[in-house]
Amino acid sequence: MVALPKSESTSRISVSGAQVPAPLALQGRGSNWIHESLVVVETSRCGLGVVTLDRIPKGTLVVMFGGNVITASEFEQLSPEMQNFPFQVADDLFLGPRDESDIGIGERINHSCSPNVGFSGAIALTALRDIAEGEEITLDYATCVASDDDAFMMKCGCGSANCRNVISGQDWKDPMIQARLLPHYQPFLQAKVQPPVRGERERHLIRLASAHNDDRVRGVGRMERGWKRLSALPREIARFLSESIREEWMAIPICIVAGLPSTLLTTGIMAALAPMVASFTFAQDEAGFISAISLLSSVVGYGTYLIAYYAGMLWKERTEWIVKGRIDRLALRRKLKVCQYDFLAHLPSDFWVMPLMGAATGGFFVAGLSQFWSIVLSHTIADLAYAIKEPFFWRGAKKFVDWQESREEVDATPVLDKTA
Repeated sequence: MVALPKSESTSRISVSGAQVPAPLALQGRGSNWIHESLVVVETSRCGLGVVTLDRIPKGTLVVMFGGNVITASEFEQLSPEMQNFPFQVADDLFLGPRDESDIGIGERINHSCSPNVGFSGAIALTALRDIAEGEEITLDYATCVASDDDAFMMKCGCGSANCRNVISGQDWKDPMIQARLLPHYQPFLQAKVQPPVRGERERHLIRLASAHNDDRVRGVGRMERGWKRLSALPREIARFLSESIREEWMAIPICIVAGLPSTLLTTGIMAALAPMVASFTFAQDEAGFISAISLLSSVVGYGTYLIAYYAGMLWKERTEWIVKGRIDRLALRRKLKVCQYDFLAHLPSDFWVMPLMGAATGGFFVAGLSQFWSIVLSHTIADLAYAIKEPFFWRGAKKFVDWQESREEVDATPVLDKTA
C-alpha cells in the first residue's frame, strides 16, 4: 500500500451524520467507469479501501473495469506491488491497470467473505444488496481467482459470519461459496463449476449401464458425489463449532448477566400477581397455588429473559448498527433478523425447558424455600443451560441471515451485456 501522511489517514468527514475516513488524494478512476459516490479512504482493518458516500440500491452498476489484458507469464513479471491489482478473466488472462498511473478507485476494492458487490459478466461489478452510506465496498476474491493454493494465499480479517480466515486460489471450488455467489463468479469460473450436463464420465456410465442392462450403474456418479458431500459434513460441523466458540463466546457471559435483571423482574411481577392468583378457585389450596405460581413464573421469566438477553446482544454488537450515535436502519433490521431466527431456533428446546423451569420452581417451593428463592434457583439453572448453547444458536442465526441474503442477491439481475 502507498504510505500516507498522518493528517490524511486520520481526518474524517460526515456522511448523513455518520463519520467516515476522509477521501484521500488517490481518487482517479484510471481506465474504469466508477459509480460517482465511491471514494478511496484509509480503513482501520486493511489499509486503503473504497467506501460509498451515498446509498447504493441492490443491482446498481458500481464499477465497469477497463485496462490492459495480460497473460499469466506477463502477470508474473509485474512488480509485487502491481500484482495486487489485476484480476483473472480466463485461465491464462488477467485484466488490470496499464501502469501505476492507471491505478484507480476500482483497484482499491478489498476482499470480504460476505461481499456487497459481485461480478455481472467479466468486467462489471454490481451491488448484491442495498449498500448503506459510509459502508466499505467489498468483493469476495473467490469469484475471480483460480490458482494453486501456494500461488495465491492471504489472511482474512473481514470479521463477517462467513469469514474463512485464510483465502486461497482454490476457494472458488467451495460448495458453500458457490451456493451464495456462483451467479457473480467470473464467467470462466462459472463454466468450470457448471460443465455440460453429460460429460465424458457420465456418458461412460450410461454406456456401461446399457451394456449390462443394470440401471444401478446410472446412479454411481450421483452416489460418489453424494458420498463426497457427506464425508465433508463432519469437517463443516467441526468448523462451525470452533467458529461459534471463537467468535460468539461473549454470548455466554451475556446469558448469565441477563439472568439477573430477568430474575429480579420476574420475582417482582410474581409478588404482585400472587394475591390475584390466590383469589382464583383452582388456587385456593396449596397444591393449586404452587402449580399456578410455577406455571406463571416460567412464562413471565421466559419473556423477561428474552428481553434482557437480546438487549445485551444488540448492545454487544452495537458498532455494527450504530455509527457515531446514528442508527443504520438497514444494519439494525439485519440484526433484528438474527434475533428473530435465534429465537425460532430456541423454540423446540424451550417447549421442554419451560415446563422444567416450572417443575423446578414448584419443587423448591414444596421443599420449603420461599417463592423468591424458588424462582431465583430455577431460573439460574435455566440461564446456565441457555448460556452453554447460545454461542452456537447465535452463530447459526447469523449464517442463516447471510444465506437468506445470498438467495436474494441471486435475484439481482442488472441490465448488462453478460458477454462483456
